[in-house]
Amino acid sequence: MGAKITTEKEFWQCSGGLMPAPMQSTQLVTKKKDGNKYITINDKSTQSFVDFACKKMMWLMALIAAIVVVAVVATGGAALIAIGALAGAAGAVLGAVVGSLICGQRAAIARIWIGEKADFKILETPTVTGEHKMVCNIFGEQISYAPNVKSWWQAISLGAANFIGGVLEGAMVGAAVGGGVAFMEGGMAALAEGGIGGLGRSALQLVKSLPGNLLKNFVSSWTTGLGAGLRATTGVQQVAQTYGETGTAGVGDFGKGVVGMETGTAESAQRIFTGQGTAMDYIGIAMWFTPAHKSAEEAKKGNKGGNEEQNRSNREEGETPVNDGPPPENEATARPDGEAFEDPAPLRNSAIGDIGEAAVVDRLIADGYTEILQVQNNSGHGVDIIGRNPTNGHVKAIEVKANTSRLSEAQQQGGEVYVEDRLRRAANGERGYGVPPNPPELPQQARQAQRWIENAPNVDYEVHRVPVDRTTGVVGEPEVSPWDPPAPEPEE
Repeated sequence: MGAKITTEKEFWQCSGGLMPAPMQSTQLVTKKKDGNKYITINDKSTQSFVDFACKKMMWLMALIAAIVVVAVVATGGAALIAIGALAGAAGAVLGAVVGSLICGQRAAIARIWIGEKADFKILETPTVTGEHKMVCNIFGEQISYAPNVKSWWQAISLGAANFIGGVLEGAMVGAAVGGGVAFMEGGMAALAEGGIGGLGRSALQLVKSLPGNLLKNFVSSWTTGLGAGLRATTGVQQVAQTYGETGTAGVGDFGKGVVGMETGTAESAQRIFTGQGTAMDYIGIAMWFTPAHKSAEEAKKGNKGGNEEQNRSNREEGETPVNDGPPPENEATARPDGEAFEDPAPLRNSAIGDIGEAAVVDRLIADGYTEILQVQNNSGHGVDIIGRNPTNGHVKAIEVKANTSRLSEAQQQGGEVYVEDRLRRAANGERGYGVPPNPPELPQQARQAQRWIENAPNVDYEVHRVPVDRTTGVVGEPEVSPWDPPAPEPEE
């Protein structure tokens, strides 16, 4: 087979292409008995309108798309992995189109046959056999005879399998970009907030999370819709690949594709161990240890993400999650004269709370506490107000309760206990106070408040009960009381 004199019937495959294709003969003289013309060293273009469908641009476009999208999105954390993956996949699709456009007749002028059959010439032009190869000088790829491909169905099937593989690789490249940016942001934030020590703690936490990420990613790949869809895609890819290479395929090939993530990872690990690992091998191994299992959920939530986490925080604070949507419309109120007037809409609970806190801040500033911090997560939980008097260093930690709001069970343990606990959680990004989805400045503010309290000659813990009119927003005179722990029960 290797020394076969080739004709327009035989298929060739480019090492940098997606799909095999037969060469197009330019000579019109000599044919085989079956009517197919021989290929000579002058023939460098294929019969396919996409030529070999160059895939070299898929990686490049995936990388560019991921970098651009990750750079402009207003989010962080694991969501960047999903966003980068989507951008990388889209870029790979675009790269396949661009690669096909630059291939074909345009690329033919850069191709050179290596070897020729000098003893069989057509009009003094040597022919080529299956042993000969052609080099594409544009990307340095090699075009070789593909004896196993016998039909266009096989060629198209193999092209589809390679295209799917290219898109998946593009998604992995994009995910790697997103994950890299997320880890860099986390490291910079840890360094800015806690110095070298904070960076070290962050790195240790990352190392501790790796085994859990591996297990969760594996479970997620079997139990979630995204994971099942990905495995089905790799199953279809394996069927197409097998049919393209051999002309036959079955259910067993689909099964091999379904577990392709595991077998592919094992092969990547082997290549890395033997010093033959490629960039995709390293990326594939690394992706198993990233928090990819929660990236899709965070991407859907976006900057509004963390609702579930914050609802857990709500329950922990002793409050029920509130749907703070628009207030209900009031029905018109009938008056004795027969005319109807619409009552003003009542203020939302969140608006009343904000008004109460703003009133307390104004009073603190008037009393000389001009340095103000509010260490709260996106649900408004945490320490409402911490004020510091820069003249004498005195600090006040205040819980604001508007109207009939009551202290939660945790807050009833006393201001010192509650404030110390919530500042620690916010400083360390513990449950309910992680960044993201909460404000990126939250840990830094918490650490600043901790330093204020630690260095203060006097710290007052107070509860300010502020009456706020639900219709007008007018603030009444607040009632200030010590935020003390509960009195010990008397001994029997």
